[in-house]
Amino acid sequence: MPQSPDTPDFLSCLEKSVRQGDWNLVAVLTDRIGGDRLPATPDECGERLRRLQNVLVAARIARANLAISLTRVRAAAGFTHARALHARQGFGAAADS
Repeated sequence: MPQSPDTPDFLSCLEKSVRQGDWNLVAVLTDRIGGDRLPATPDECGERLRRLQNVLVAARIARANLAISLTRVRAAAGFTHARALHARQGFGAAADS
């Protein structure tokens, strides 16, 4: 893991961690960014901003994918619950006959 947010490796590691969903490492790396000094030149600042924007886009995509997965899990759980409830009701009616 890169030590300083000043290095290109740091932003590459951050972007890779976001894309892989390693949210624990993302948290550690983003904590380091807050206390970092700004790049010395406007060009370096612009390049860092561009790289951070790429990380942000990747994080938004990952969040959207997680939301889709959560929706699917909720739908599957609802379907399973409804089937189980229906099966119990059907079983009780058959036993009463």
